[in-house]
Amino acid sequence: MYEFTTISGRVIEARRYMNRWPRLNEPDPAQERWEVWISERSSSEVKLTVASRIMPVRCGHSVTFVVADDRPVGMVNLTIGASVNFTRADPMPVLQGRDVIWPVFMSFGGLMLAAFTSPLILVLAVPLAVLYVPIIVVARWLVRGRLQSQVDVRLGQVRTEDVVRPFPKRS
Repeated sequence: MYEFTTISGRVIEARRYMNRWPRLNEPDPAQERWEVWISERSSSEVKLTVASRIMPVRCGHSVTFVVADDRPVGMVNLTIGASVNFTRADPMPVLQGRDVIWPVFMSFGGLMLAAFTSPLILVLAVPLAVLYVPIIVVARWLVRGRLQSQVDVRLGQVRTEDVVRPFPKRS
């Protein structure tokens, strides 16, 4: 379902920012985000933006980030031995603001179709409008749970395989 990649290196800079309130069409309601710059062994630098309150890294720490769809979902800090599953620490909400609007539009659409075609359309349109929100909530809850368990497995693999080797200390 998700394609996981890892980004390993030493933290150059970690900054915390406070977000504004999300709009209806934005799925991420995180109030805080971290921008972390990582220096990889190949001397390239990578910027990762993490929407989470928890970030157990400081400059100079050796870390591995687990990334799914260009979004950091987990991290292992080898310097202090900590790991964080960002999908568990700050999960996405299963009910979003835009989900409340869809049943209203579906109801109006069903009424318009019933007015122009047949009133039997309401037999299908009303149950769909009523069941839309519970179906979306359950589907997002299942997807979120699966992602959380997959990230836990991947973080366990990173910890046991010792994918990231600590960098030598700076002199």
